[in-house]
Amino acid sequence: MSIDRISVLADRGDLAFIELDCVACGSRTMSLVLRGASDAGEPVLDTAVHPELGPLVDARLAGRPAIGEDDVRAVARLLAGWDGDLRTLLEGRRDAPPEPAA
Repeated sequence: MSIDRISVLADRGDLAFIELDCVACGSRTMSLVLRGASDAGEPVLDTAVHPELGPLVDARLAGRPAIGEDDVRAVARLLAGWDGDLRTLLEGRRDAPPEPAA
């Protein structure tokens, strides 16, 4: 990938958010770069398949569209108004009213 197709969106020292724009496949994706993520202190590009997820999860994820700009904006809005920790965000607040039955 050409360096002019990589944009640093935010740099927080040990963590950077980058955007990769691939002309070859027409995709645009966001990525995280963690400094010191390897023993040698070099950045690590993680594009490997994750076998720990299992074939059913792999199949489900393979059928999903890539994360788009609207998705990123939606998460940015969610996080801008969030006042809790990550666990509470992912698991839900214990004091929250139950969601209505569908």
